[in-house]
Amino acid sequence: MLSIATLNIHNFCDSEQLDSTYKLIHFFFYCQFDIIALQEVDDINKLKPIVGDYHYVYNRHNAILSKYPMEDLIQQKTKERYVSVVISLPNDNKVCVTNVHLNYKNEQIRTQEMETIQKMIDPFVEQYPSILLGDFNALTKRDYANKAWHEIYKTRKFGKWELPTHKLTDKIKKQWDDSKKYAGSPTILETCRYNTRIDYIYVTDKIHVFKYEVLQTIPHISDHNAVIIHISDSFN
Repeated sequence: MLSIATLNIHNFCDSEQLDSTYKLIHFFFYCQFDIIALQEVDDINKLKPIVGDYHYVYNRHNAILSKYPMEDLIQQKTKERYVSVVISLPNDNKVCVTNVHLNYKNEQIRTQEMETIQKMIDPFVEQYPSILLGDFNALTKRDYANKAWHEIYKTRKFGKWELPTHKLTDKIKKQWDDSKKYAGSPTILETCRYNTRIDYIYVTDKIHVFKYEVLQTIPHISDHNAVIIHISDSFN
């Protein structure tokens, strides 16, 4: 069994912009995830207390930490905020893990970013069981009842934000499985301080997800909650 986590760490600040480095490191020490995807990492050196136990890659403020060796770093030739790597597991299996942080202002830009990233990782996704995770800044319509969706619409319109849409997640789910479907009814849906789910873990069909959960790291560790899945380490 492998545990996979993603968390936007808000540049080592909690929801009140106070330094949360110690609490963050304690959280990861306690949980001992096998693979961790982090977004908004302004300084990888702040993670030294836990990085020593992990292999890691870091690019454009995104990091992937793994207890298992990293075999291939997928070369990033574009400006999008992502990092992607192939990880060698103990039983001779390999998994491709891609960590993304998409634009927070505009769904069209997010979609363009995701299309570019998908093209870069496609050869590896076709070859290996794969995980796509991170902060997508995108909504999924089925997460909300009609009344709740309308409330999001009113809040965003009043605040002059981007109005809610679900085109990107609809498109992603044509190729990837949303691991939340394995959750049943989690006690926490929201992954950000605005009470919406924008952080996801997607998997390809060869990955067997046993459990999906959201761990509360708002407000004392970050302005996002951590999303966790537990999967089989055998893909046969």
